[in-house]
Amino acid sequence: MKNYRTVCNLTIVALIWFCLAFSCQNRERAETPEKPGKTPADSSAPTRRSRSSPADSVDLAGTDWTLLSMTEKGATPRDSGTTPNVEFCTNGKWAIRHYSSLQGGAWEQSGDRLTMRDENGRTYADGTLSLDGEVLTIDDSDYTFRLRYLGPADCK
Repeated sequence: MKNYRTVCNLTIVALIWFCLAFSCQNRERAETPEKPGKTPADSSAPTRRSRSSPADSVDLAGTDWTLLSMTEKGATPRDSGTTPNVEFCTNGKWAIRHYSSLQGGAWEQSGDRLTMRDENGRTYADGTLSLDGEVLTIDDSDYTFRLRYLGPADCK
C-alpha cells in the first residue's frame, strides 16, 4: 500500500512538471515563436539592399523567418497553423526547421529574385520577393510563400 501511494505521488509530481513546462513554453511563444525572450520590438526589421534597388528587394542574408503559409498559385493564402522557421545564412545556405525535422540547401538572391535549391540541387523555389512590413512574400510559378520576420539567423 505504501509503494502504491509513492507511485501515485510521483505520477502527480511528474504531471505537474509536465504542465509547467508547457505553460512556460506558451508564454515564450507569445513573445516571438521559436525565439524565447525576444519580442518583435527587440529585433531589427529586415533591411532593403539600397535606395537605388527595387522597393521590394530585401537583403535575406543572415535572417530568420517563420513560414506563415505555402499556397498553390491562385489559391487564397491560409495560415498553415504550424510555424516552421526558415533561415537564410550568410554562407548561401538555407534551412527549414520544423519540430525535429530539417530541410535545406543553397540559396541565391539577385535583386528581387530568389532561387532556393535543396541538398540534391533540385529547385525548391524560384520566384520574386516582395516585402510588406515584416511579411515577406515569395511568388513562385507554382506556389506563394508568406513568411514573417523573426530576427537575425543563428547561422553564418
